[in-house]
Order: sequence, then C-alpha cells, then structure tokens
Amino acid sequence: MTTAPTQPKADSDARVYARVPVASDFPGPPVVVVGVPRSGSKFLTHVLNQVEDLYVFDDLYLRREADGVGGGSGPLDDHQLSELIGWLSRRTFIKPDYPYAFERPNFTQHEADALRDAVLAALRGRGRTWVGVLQEWMVRVALRHGRTRWGYKAPGDFFCMDQIDAELPDTRYLYLHRDPRTMLASRKFSPDLYGGRGLYHPWVYASYWRLAHRMITGSRASREGRVMRVAFEDMVKRPNETAEAVAAFVGSRVTGPVPVGKVNSSFKANARRAITPTERWLCGRVAGREMLDAGYDPDGSCLRLRDVPDLIATSCRFSAHQARRAVVSPRSRAAVRRMVSGLCSHRPSAPTTAAAP
Repeated sequence: MTTAPTQPKADSDARVYARVPVASDFPGPPVVVVGVPRSGSKFLTHVLNQVEDLYVFDDLYLRREADGVGGGSGPLDDHQLSELIGWLSRRTFIKPDYPYAFERPNFTQHEADALRDAVLAALRGRGRTWVGVLQEWMVRVALRHGRTRWGYKAPGDFFCMDQIDAELPDTRYLYLHRDPRTMLASRKFSPDLYGGRGLYHPWVYASYWRLAHRMITGSRASREGRVMRVAFEDMVKRPNETAEAVAAFVGSRVTGPVPVGKVNSSFKANARRAITPTERWLCGRVAGREMLDAGYDPDGSCLRLRDVPDLIATSCRFSAHQARRAVVSPRSRAAVRRMVSGLCSHRPSAPTTAAAP
C-alpha cells in the first residue's frame, strides 16, 4: 500500500530536493519503534502510518550501516556520508513487486537518486552524525508523502537511545513486545527471506528479548512520558484501539480505520508451529522474571532429553551462520559484536510488577 503525496507537488519538491538543510524547519519529535525482531513491528509501522501527519519508514537500520563504515559513534567524513546516503537511497526506492511492506516509499528510482544528490550537497562538509543524516533524510521523505513528522522502525536501536536523544531530545519510543515463546517460534520457522533458521537460537534470542525489556523499561524513568509499551497480542486483536492510543501518545489522531491486509501474517489462518518444550523451558529460565513483568506467565515446561539433539543441531547451525556473517560483512560483524556485547553486559533488572503502557 503506497501512501500518495497530499501536498502540492511543486511545494513538496522544492523542499524534498533542496540542496541546503531543511530538517531544522520541521522540529516535531520523531517516533522510533524498538524491541526485538519477529515481534510484529511491521504491522505496528502500518498502524503508525494511519496517524495524521506522520510517516514511519519500515526497517531502516541506518545505525547498523553507520557501524559498518566506522561512523556509528561520531561525525561522519565525506566518504562515510556518501556511503550512508547511498544506502538510504537504495532503501527508499523499493521495487513495486516487493511484497513484505504495508507502506512503500513513494519514490521512483530517478527520484530516489535525485534525493541522494540533494542531501549529499546539503550535508557534505558539515560533520553530521548518522542521527543528523537520518533526520535530514526522513524529513524529506515525510514531506514527499505530505507529512511533516517522521519516524522509523529499527528494533535494535534500543541500544542507541541515548545517542538519538543527544541530538533529538524529544524522541518518542514505542516498545513493541510479544510473548518470547511465540517470538522464538516465529524466528525459528521464518522463511529464508528473513535469514532462515541459521539466525535462530533459543538461549540467544530469549536473552536478547530479556535485554531489550530490561533496557527499554529501565529507561522509562529517565524518559518520562516518551516511552510507550505496546503488546503485540493486543495490537493484532484491536488494531484501531492501538492506533488511537499511539496517536494520543505522539500528540496526534488517526485518519481512519486501520486497513488489515494479507501481508500481515498475524491475520492468516495457517496453522502455527511451536518450539519444543525444552526451548519453552529454556525461555522461562532465561527471561521468566521479565515475562511476568510484560504480562506473560511461564507455563511450567520442562527439559526433555529427546529435544537435546534438536538443540545441539540448532546451536551448531547458529554458530556457523554467525561466524560466516562476521567474516563476510563488516556491517554484520558490527551487529554481531553489538549483540554479544549487550548480552555479556550487566544490566539492571526490570521491576517485577507490570507497568501500564
């Protein structure tokens, strides 16, 4: 579903393709969707795009790209800037037959290239960070769609919330969480398009879910009023109510009922595949306290010896896949390093009582 521009084209183009910075003219706080992959964040992006005057970009992992070119923690040089803006241009033009996005940016290949050239001219030599590049790019993308506010989805950006706040201090964060056992099943049985089973390990992803929950919920006190929790299970049952709640959270309103399309797997009638009792047990052992805080009850699953061969095979497959990623791609290597560092770090525990969104 493509969101068509609603502003007059001449006015929109003048700002979208300006060769000087324009982001400071639109200071509205961005919205960032964070959490853990396979939690339904693609559908939350779709819900957010029903909020008036807000355009949210699905799957925009610019921080990962910045790490890959050595520009994740400071000002970018011209080469790094060119690399990141080139990547943004490629992400902004999505082929018309790409089936896994509710909202596609409304850019032709030629327009995406023109936007790349304009933003390069506007930012070259200014020493911007990846956050500044993201802001300049997304303001223009939002304007192209007739909106003046913007957001993006990158679940793993809960790692860099402090960095985002340093430049965009009013940023709103939507923390989407899903029962980790169903999240693990979604990851384990996801199609090869998403990386296949080599990305899956129950201990790693249960630990990652726990880390995300601890870091995001633990930051709510310091980000008073800027972090909202959204339960996946509530969102798919009541998408319109979710849209109204998140619209109120970002200070806006919804434009109408949320369209539910076939692309969202949460609304398909296909039979679900479940992880093994041993994987469920492992998930509860790793993240049981955080599951209770999020409203999910551990189910008393126990370790089964007959599941051990599957767990060993999963461990070997995951280790081989991550090693291959780390060797082949600097960007993937940076992502693996950040995950390992996060899992090995000591984080404060989340509170034991559930908090309201």
